Amino acid sequence: MTDQLGGDETGDDLNGEKPTERDEDTERDERDMTLPSKISFDLSSLLPNFAEIIRPHLPDLSRVVRDAFPSDLMPKIDIPQQIYPALDVSAMMKIDTSALTRLAPTLDLSSIIPKIVLPDLTGLNDVITRLLEKLPPNWPRDPDLDLNHVFAVIQDEGVPLVWVPRVDIVKDVLAAPDRDARVKILLGRSSDVMQDCRDTLSTINHPDLSNQLPLANKVIDAFENGHAEAAQALAVVVTETVVSRTIDKSYKKVRDLVKVEDPDDLAMGELRIKAALAPIGPFYVSWYPSMGSPAPTELSRHVTVHQADFEHYTSGNAIIAVMLVTSVLRAVQEFLELP
Repeated sequence: MTDQLGGDETGDDLNGEKPTERDEDTERDERDMTLPSKISFDLSSLLPNFAEIIRPHLPDLSRVVRDAFPSDLMPKIDIPQQIYPALDVSAMMKIDTSALTRLAPTLDLSSIIPKIVLPDLTGLNDVITRLLEKLPPNWPRDPDLDLNHVFAVIQDEGVPLVWVPRVDIVKDVLAAPDRDARVKILLGRSSDVMQDCRDTLSTINHPDLSNQLPLANKVIDAFENGHAEAAQALAVVVTETVVSRTIDKSYKKVRDLVKVEDPDDLAMGELRIKAALAPIGPFYVSWYPSMGSPAPTELSRHVTVHQADFEHYTSGNAIIAVMLVTSVLRAVQEFLELP
């Protein structure tokens, strides 16, 4: 009997021919092309390490903002080494093959990756600018400036570097290998150094310094006219007068007050005044012939005033003395203007 499609009971096709048997290789190839109903994906390698991305863009602002915000208003920003642990989401990604086309637009990892919220730093640039203005204006704005080295030159060697000289001379002085080389640089640029001292003295107008300011200008006149010994002696006397009247009459107390143990502990607001007064320490070192030791070769108030010796009156000590009286007068004016 022929069925409704025209075939008979023997299974012949419409043309009366038997279907050929399926080739085994063809069946195997088709079987290999069938996708499994479930697949796994590990997307952990696609998630970026936000710690490595963000950290280079967060500068160390600890020193700059130390005086800008109280600790309760500016909490410590501490980004851990890994903002989130390595994620293995393979177990979560057991999905039907048919759902692949719908996966990308609906994948939401917001509950897995924590939200990063940084404090509001609006106006921080203005704060940083104001704080940088408290640095000595003649210091290089170099992020690699080593304060410990600067204070070693100022405090240990007694070389004034605040307010005077100009920034390019300061750079050369700091880069010099030792004190003798620094003094040679200053003497080689003495005309520029004297002009810098005149310019700085012109900014001083406090009434408490009105009787010392004209003498400080005469110090520069004497040096420029070739009278280094007179410039040194007058500069030392004026410096001592100003210090004893505004800081303390006791030399030991003054040395203790101006000494800086760790420059990194100084607040930005006190750095300039402290650095300007730091050379007073070696300046106030005492010496007597009865000590049995050689007299200090660096500028000494005691030797200059009480133990006058031709070997101590040098052009190098004279230029240091001119810079010191200028720097101290300007620092004392700033101190007197404080609230």
